[in-house]
Amino acid sequence: MTMTVDEAAAELGISRSSAYAAARRGQLPAIRLNRRIVVPRVAFQRWLEAAGRDPRELAPEYAFGPPERRRGPERELRS
Repeated sequence: MTMTVDEAAAELGISRSSAYAAARRGQLPAIRLNRRIVVPRVAFQRWLEAAGRDPRELAPEYAFGPPERRRGPERELRS
């Protein structure tokens, strides 16, 4: 059903911290379950098969917390 972010990192050949950063940015299909972040295996397989496409197009329900949703309103800089 799911794999850990560590397992996804190992399959991708990237570091654990890079995988968690990609999940936070919404680049890796992941969901938060309480305090854990897990990667649904089906979404991960589809994401790999569609390499080169935006993963949020493929599985937007699995892209938690992309930066554009977490940021507050932009503030104008005063000169």
